[in-house]
Amino acid sequence: MGAVISQLGFNQPFLLALAIIVILLGLTVFAVGHDNNETVCDYVPIPQIRILPTSAPPHPAPPRKNM
Repeated sequence: MGAVISQLGFNQPFLLALAIIVILLGLTVFAVGHDNNETVCDYVPIPQIRILPTSAPPHPAPPRKNM
């Protein structure tokens, strides 16, 4: 079997790693998937951006040193 796969241009460790990645991705999709009947009513998104008040003027630039 290994010789047949090698003739196709793939080596066994590559195909094994590829199969493991595909299996893990499938398990991840299965674990994270939601049922259509599931409703989440208590979820309130929390804003991740803090908006600073615009009433205060910006700080003045520090004085430049003469060289």
